[in-house]
Amino acid sequence: MSKAFIFDMDGVLVDSERAWGEEEQLLLEEMFGSDIARDVNQTLGVSIGTTFEKAKTMGESISYEAYLKRYDAAALKILARAEITPKTDTLVARLKARGYRIGLVSSSPRAWIDKVLSRLTFSGAFDHVESLFEHPELDPKPAPDGYLDACRELGVAPEDTVVLEDSNPGITAAKAAGCFVIGFRGALPALYEQIGADAYADTMEKVIDIVTSFDDH
Repeated sequence: MSKAFIFDMDGVLVDSERAWGEEEQLLLEEMFGSDIARDVNQTLGVSIGTTFEKAKTMGESISYEAYLKRYDAAALKILARAEITPKTDTLVARLKARGYRIGLVSSSPRAWIDKVLSRLTFSGAFDHVESLFEHPELDPKPAPDGYLDACRELGVAPEDTVVLEDSNPGITAAKAAGCFVIGFRGALPALYEQIGADAYADTMEKVIDIVTSFDDH
C-alpha cells in the first residue's frame, strides 16, 4: 500500500511564525494603517492573497503589486533566519524508511518555499512540493484543494496520507481532503488553540510515535 506524509511549511518545517514576532504586525500597519492592520492581523494559516483581499474590502488602496513587493522582501529575510524545527530530519528519515512518499503544501509563494528548502539537509527527500500561491485555480486553505491535488501528484489516496499542520485553516483543509491530520504545536503563538486534528504533537519525536501508531492500524 502506498503511503504519503505531507508537511505544511510555516510553523511546521520552520519556526517562521515566532520569527516574525511583531514585525508582521508592524509591516501591516505600515501598508494598511493601524485600524485595518488590527482587523487583518490573524494571519496564521491565511494566504497573503486572502489577507490583501480582506484589507481591500475595508477600504485599503495600496496596489497588490506594492503589497506583494513589501511582503516578499520582509518574508525572505525572516525565512533566512527562522529556526528549522528540531528533529525534522530524523522524522523524514524514519518516514522514508517506512516507505512514505513525502510532500509539502504551503500557501506561501514558491520563492519563500525555496528559501526554506535551501536550508534543509533533506530537501531532496520531497517527492512533491506545492505552492498554492502559484496555483490560483486552487482555492486556498481551509479549502481542501491543495491537499487533494498533492495526493494526486504523489499517487496516494487521502485516507493513506498523514498531514502535519499547525493552523486551524490548514487542519480544516487536510481533514476535508480526507487525510489523517496531526496538529503540530511546537511553534504556535501564545494562546492559539488548535481544533479539529486527529492527533496533536509538540515535538517531531511525538510525530514519529503517532506515525508508528497510524501504520499499525
